[in-house]
Amino acid sequence: MKLEDFQRALKNAPLPAAVVDVVAFDANVRRVASLAAGKKVRVASKSRR
Repeated sequence: MKLEDFQRALKNAPLPAAVVDVVAFDANVRRVASLAAGKKVRVASKSRR
């Protein structure tokens, strides 16, 4: 997609908003799950304060 496509899609969306590539997200989830080999996976994040 081009920047204009995102701008058009989010024109009336309340901001901030997030755009997720679901295909890539699902592929990443499958990869992490396979690398974890049955272990629990903890998602970590950082935020600016």
